[in-house]
Amino acid sequence: DTSVFIALGKFRAIAILQIVQPVIYLAGTLYFYARGSLSVETVLAAYLTGNFAVAVLGWVMVARVPRVRGPRLVRLLHSSTKYSGSAIAEAASNRLDQVLMIPVLGVYQSGLYAVAVTVASIPAVLGQALGAVHFRAVAQAPVGARSRVLEVGIRDGIALGLISVPLVGLGAVLGVPLLFGTGFREAVPATVVLSVGTGLTIAAYVTSMMLGASGRGWLMTFAQLTALAVGMLALFALGPSFGAVGAAVASVVSALSLMLTLLLRGNMAKYVTLPKLSDVRSAIRRLLD
Repeated sequence: DTSVFIALGKFRAIAILQIVQPVIYLAGTLYFYARGSLSVETVLAAYLTGNFAVAVLGWVMVARVPRVRGPRLVRLLHSSTKYSGSAIAEAASNRLDQVLMIPVLGVYQSGLYAVAVTVASIPAVLGQALGAVHFRAVAQAPVGARSRVLEVGIRDGIALGLISVPLVGLGAVLGVPLLFGTGFREAVPATVVLSVGTGLTIAAYVTSMMLGASGRGWLMTFAQLTALAVGMLALFALGPSFGAVGAAVASVVSALSLMLTLLLRGNMAKYVTLPKLSDVRSAIRRLLD
């Protein structure tokens, strides 16, 4: 559903789909907490309710879009194969580390890491929205004009990622004890470390979307698999000794690996420059258009 709205340039609809699930999840969790019935079961119920709601909402919103003829199924499957590996690897990168947390870190450190990930991943929706904007720009640009479009996208992604780092860090120091209680104050260092990973992930997501628009699906898959392997190795190397902070460092290393692979193998490193204030304004303006 999100891809449909990316193609149509309906970025407000994309933002709605991205934010509905976490809002319902958070609201449900706070509701059960206020009633004194917070448990693993009620948290899962809130999470699944959010997933179901956004699925229904997406179906309703897409149903209102005038129907268009698509390619035949065989052609559709053939063209989408090169992107499927990237999607699977990205999902694994986002979830596999959390699956392995308890055996690697233990229950307590895993809880700290879960809190850190929850807080640090909040700005990721901005990267997804900006990636959608630049996906369409690259897809519609003539081949000869793509170089300039790619350069602007890279600069916007890096600028948005850069400003998210201090915001997440400050939010961790102030928000973690407030939202989760003083018992989770020890999650603050891991959240601050993960803020760097958030910035890298935002920039990498924008870069990845532009490569996807250029038909570089196999490169996206390779980059995601590389990042997954690097992240897992770093987790097993750092997690047992340094707990949640070590897992956070592993996540940052994985995000850095993803970004470097996309830039270097995608021949896009030449577009990287030191972000300026104008780049920050440009990125924010594109999000608000």
